[in-house]
Amino acid sequence: MDRVELDAEQPSKTPSNSTMASEVWVDALECVIGKAHAVLLASYVRSVLELELSAPPPLGRKWVGGLGAHQGRVVVCINLAKTGPATPRVGKGILCALPESDIGWMIEVSKVMSLLKVRRVPRPMTPGTPPWVTAAQTVEGRLVAFVDVERMVRELAATS
Repeated sequence: MDRVELDAEQPSKTPSNSTMASEVWVDALECVIGKAHAVLLASYVRSVLELELSAPPPLGRKWVGGLGAHQGRVVVCINLAKTGPATPRVGKGILCALPESDIGWMIEVSKVMSLLKVRRVPRPMTPGTPPWVTAAQTVEGRLVAFVDVERMVRELAATS
């Protein structure tokens, strides 16, 4: 079963410029995805909602957990925890604010925690984690997964 988990014990040996620790602290929304704590930039949060979702489309991308509709737009649900059956269900998630997108993007979550400050840090993720999930550190020093919403949408919306 694929899960998003942070490997906090092993620092990156030779981080590139794109994975170097950032000294910039940003506002983020913390949530729980499966068993992992994760954040996404607060500027990408449109709302937290529950949607009736279809089963994942048969030829859909790996992380697509189903499709729904909200305010007349198709919503693609991203399920990083890959928990539960691949059947129609009600999913709870964070609807991302991406005005340039014709469709909606929702990241399915188990729980929404709170707003906090984070900075990106160079830490390896477990094998099988998508490239748009990296790591961040909270002001208190906790390591959490960082979901790069813009990169996620760019990669998942790209035609193969």
